[in-house]
Amino acid sequence: MTGKGIETARGLPLPAGLKTVEIDGARLAYLEHGSGEPVVFVHGSLSDLTTWELQLAPVAERYRAIAYSRRYAWPNENLPPEAKDMMHPHVEDLLAFLRAVHARPAHLVGNSWGAFICLRAAIQEPAAVRSLVLEEPPLVPVESVQRRASAQYIARLVSAAEISGVSLADANTHRVN
Repeated sequence: MTGKGIETARGLPLPAGLKTVEIDGARLAYLEHGSGEPVVFVHGSLSDLTTWELQLAPVAERYRAIAYSRRYAWPNENLPPEAKDMMHPHVEDLLAFLRAVHARPAHLVGNSWGAFICLRAAIQEPAAVRSLVLEEPPLVPVESVQRRASAQYIARLVSAAEISGVSLADANTHRVN
């Protein structure tokens, strides 16, 4: 939608330089700055790509900084009525997004639900991920069936970390240089 020469979505002005890419029938919006190794920012449930505005410029000084809005997040299309917003499509979207924008392997930075999506993407397709920075991922599901699945995911993550040479003792101090 256009108003007074300013592009808008759902009544809000779009960020300058906004790009879109088609992923599995959905158009996902993203911002990209800088060059070099890709650092992809993945937001949580109650936010969108603008969550990362203050991080993009500093990161873009040394890396290709990319923040995208996940499926159903502004300025993308809303969740259809009566549809469920499940985790798996977001993981698939992230992996497809990385392929579509030629950002593999990527340093993934996620917060909340976005952190869990990054974690699941790394477990599902380790070659797509160079490193993980996870802020408050919901790692402990409540339901017992999900607990067993989480234990398996965590075990695979630990194994992947050991293979890549990341010590669990150093996990809190491991930084992207």
